[in-house]
Amino acid sequence: MAVEEEGLRVFQSVKIKIGEAKNLPTYPGPNKMRDCYCTVNLDQEEVFRTKIVEKSLCPFYGEDFYCEIPRSFRHLSFYIFDRDVFRRDSIIGKVAIRKEDLQKYHNRDTWFQLQHVDADSEVQVRPPLPTSSARALGTKVLGGHRRSLGMEHSLCLRLKK
Repeated sequence: MAVEEEGLRVFQSVKIKIGEAKNLPTYPGPNKMRDCYCTVNLDQEEVFRTKIVEKSLCPFYGEDFYCEIPRSFRHLSFYIFDRDVFRRDSIIGKVAIRKEDLQKYHNRDTWFQLQHVDADSEVQVRPPLPTSSARALGTKVLGGHRRSLGMEHSLCLRLKK
């Protein structure tokens, strides 16, 4: 988002690599595996959605996301969802980073523990984002960066700008 300051246009933007999630909880059905995707939200507005990784408890996304950001936002959040063909997609967990904390994670791979989300108490504004639009934003694979984290449900991100 551009802002005028003393005759100059000032842009704020963010570039993020969504790496992978690890050790997601098993699905309660007989299959046990999940079909997962990750969304990026500025405050409560969804601005990006990854591809769906089918039948995995450790989905690798390897996707880059870039956008201009409003100066007034408070949280950058990442939600991991399990796609459900017959019902509403279920939230597995989230990572929320406050605007003032973004600089701490600049330009390095960071593992974040997924926090539990009560789907009934958290308001979700989710405009439809067609899969083709998400793919048009591009994908790029991380160079073999993996770590074992025990049984924590976690997500690896890299904040590039």
